Amino acid sequence: MTTAAPNPGTDQNPNSPPASATPAQPADLTAGIGGQVGKSMAWMLGTSVLIKALSFIAQIAMGWYLSDNDFGVFALAFAIVGLCSFIREGGARDYLIQQGPSRYKELVGPLFWMAMTITVGLAIFLLILAGVMKSFPTFFPLSFRDPRLPWLLVLGAVMICISTPSSFTSAKLQLELRFDALGKVQIGSGLVRYSTMIALAAAGFGPFAFLLAWIAVAAFELVAFRRVVGINLFAEPKRPELWRGFILLTIWLAVGFFGNFLVEWGNSAAVGIFRSQATVGYYYFAFGLTVQLVVLLSVNAQYVLMPALSRLNDQPVRQGQAILKTTRALVLVASGLCLGFSVAADSVMTVIWHDKWEPSVLAVQIFGIFFPMRMTYGLTLAIMQAKGQFRSWAITSVIEAALLFSAAGFGAWYAPGAEWPALFVGLTLVFSRAWITGMVLKQAGISARQRIMAQFPAWGLALLAAGIVWAVDIALSGPHGWNALRDWLALNAHLSPRWASTGAEILRGGSLALTFGLIYAAFIRLTMPSAVAEAVALAPRKLRSVAARLMFINLQPAVTAEQTAAEVATNPKAE
Repeated sequence: MTTAAPNPGTDQNPNSPPASATPAQPADLTAGIGGQVGKSMAWMLGTSVLIKALSFIAQIAMGWYLSDNDFGVFALAFAIVGLCSFIREGGARDYLIQQGPSRYKELVGPLFWMAMTITVGLAIFLLILAGVMKSFPTFFPLSFRDPRLPWLLVLGAVMICISTPSSFTSAKLQLELRFDALGKVQIGSGLVRYSTMIALAAAGFGPFAFLLAWIAVAAFELVAFRRVVGINLFAEPKRPELWRGFILLTIWLAVGFFGNFLVEWGNSAAVGIFRSQATVGYYYFAFGLTVQLVVLLSVNAQYVLMPALSRLNDQPVRQGQAILKTTRALVLVASGLCLGFSVAADSVMTVIWHDKWEPSVLAVQIFGIFFPMRMTYGLTLAIMQAKGQFRSWAITSVIEAALLFSAAGFGAWYAPGAEWPALFVGLTLVFSRAWITGMVLKQAGISARQRIMAQFPAWGLALLAAGIVWAVDIALSGPHGWNALRDWLALNAHLSPRWASTGAEILRGGSLALTFGLIYAAFIRLTMPSAVAEAVALAPRKLRSVAARLMFINLQPAVTAEQTAAEVATNPKAE
């Protein structure tokens, strides 16, 4: 008989001991955790870098082959299909992970079959919605009346049905911290997804290329994860008598995933309520281009830290210090990536797509300014789920989603152009992330000063460095600056006007990005060397020594878990 787990709605961790229990000794639980997490972060970071490189290549190709309207109709379809995809498991997968590896075999069967039942129901909903959109298009805003949208929803219904089993088999790898095996399958998925997507787009499939590629990936993962894990979920017992209890247990997870998706991608639908499909396309293109930078770090934090932090729930001192250091290091890296891309975005987009996506340039730059704060989403998600704080996560996710959705809609209503919703979303994001991240860090026992120092100094230094670079760029925009460089290339390198302009943009973008990198590196090295050392320590092993030499950091030998816990216990204010 399955033992009923405590209700996550209580905000108490189901795995934490009662107050009267004797705390576990650090050496009992934590031996090897630091090494496992470091190795996992390195592997997942390498995997993510490769997948994001493939994703960027795919975005370049899709930007060539598809139009603004193609991106717009897909963004609207994705807002609907993606929402169903996020809630199709009813929170079952993350509840399964939160319960730990010892209960996987016991829970996976009934949770999987419950999720599949929900998935089929959502697929039927998508089919009905597609029929209504096709038969009664005037019931919907103008941007939702594209005749391709209902067929995209049909493909989405197929995709979510095929992809659900893989989420439960991959959960076993995540529970066992087997991120090497998980990464290998993800690399294969990335190759399948992006090669299929590009091939179909080149063949003239338009926005259908996205969802057909997703279906191909779902089929690949269905086979790959089953072979790696060795479990046939369809042979597991259904036990429907337990479903009602599981639904009551995971209802907050389902609500949280609803908010999670709206935070990620729902804002395009808000833009579509007030503006044309083309504007939606420009907004979605800018968001998708920029978000890849922070997802690289945010998803790693969520995937790797959640199961690792779950094992430290009865060691709050170590857990709090790990959370603080990770937050500080990830914001530092994300600030450099996002602002560095922002200062070079105009040149990068001009070189790759010429003037085709020029209406998205300012939106990309705005997102780059504010998106370092977006990076903390995966971190706070991992922390709150690791502690079993499902209700708090759900409520804060829905509030944040409502704020960002409203900001996107208000920006679209206020003025035409993708840059206005981007600006309002960015400003709202700073406040919502500061609120939620600060709340989570406070619950981890981190002081107000430490919370502020973890989130804002690196971002502020990146903004200052970017401001200096933009001032230089403006000063060189006259006839004696970049234009003179273009003319010099045309005259002395004997290039055509088009290639001279492209060469000048390459030199401009590279110079701006390099200048920003040098200024930002100098700022953070001089003002926050301990945070730099923490960020370097998170780098993959083969890059760590190179990064340490470049930043003039002397990495000290690793301190044992017991020494760290003892130091913090004797000096709680130590940062």
